[in-house]
Amino acid sequence: MRVGDFQSCTFNLENDLKLYLEDNGQLFALSFLHRFESQVNLVVGEEPLNLADTLYGLKFCQPDADLTIDNVGQIQPVFGFRRVQDQLYLR
Repeated sequence: MRVGDFQSCTFNLENDLKLYLEDNGQLFALSFLHRFESQVNLVVGEEPLNLADTLYGLKFCQPDADLTIDNVGQIQPVFGFRRVQDQLYLR
């Protein structure tokens, strides 16, 4: 998924939704956003980012940059997400 795609798909969702990586039935909080020229990494950590903070950080990125997840050094692309109550599960 590209940054612009994520922004387009989430612009009308509630700002307080918490972001998590969903991996094989387990949830991991996405806590940091690291920007690079052609890639943006959402990094697994302790406390989840909310959607508003994530979208704010993405405002400064190229829309065609790849959106990826860094899970303890393993980088994987974001293929999509689903909303579950007050959370967004990225996969």
